[in-house]
Amino acid sequence: MLASRGDRFGMHRWLVFATLASAFACEAAPAELEPGGTSGWGGAGGEQPDGGAAQGTGGFEGLVSCSLAAPCAADEYCVFWSYRCGADGGDGYCSDRPNDCPATTGSSVCACDNEVHADVCEAATLGQDLNAIPGACDPVARTFECGYALCNAFTDACMHWIAPNEYWSCEPLPDDCPVASCTCFQAGECGCEVIDGHVMLGCGTE
Repeated sequence: MLASRGDRFGMHRWLVFATLASAFACEAAPAELEPGGTSGWGGAGGEQPDGGAAQGTGGFEGLVSCSLAAPCAADEYCVFWSYRCGADGGDGYCSDRPNDCPATTGSSVCACDNEVHADVCEAATLGQDLNAIPGACDPVARTFECGYALCNAFTDACMHWIAPNEYWSCEPLPDDCPVASCTCFQAGECGCEVIDGHVMLGCGTE
């Protein structure tokens, strides 16, 4: 969300929902953006730091580190590596706030202000990173919690990519799939279970 976040890493969280392939089979990892790409906001999803960047203490080389004790500049916000908004003592990197957002796409998200925002970009314009702490945001009718995402309780499954780059996404259930059933999902990299009546997919485990 997404060196500035808007330029190099800025689109990564935002594009995952739009670019995931074979989501239900969990056969393919999300597409990676090439380093040095142009800035833009056009989708929604999980953080995908460039695997080719050299990682050092407190983040990726060339990025300015931040934490609750060391906030970013007024026109930036802190992207925490753990999606826990620094509550775990973790740090992150400073990223430019987007100047504007396209028409809302993807799922609503819980952010570090403990408020629900229409999408990833809206949260970022307000200087808020994504918040995956369970129960951080008040429940919203007809949705269920999927990490930082809020999925449709009647039409979505929650997909949690655990490794190598953690993120969450809401994926539409097949038309002929019962909402609370794993029978529609092929075996592969993903495990499937039903929690509180919702399909939860855990993918990319090490």
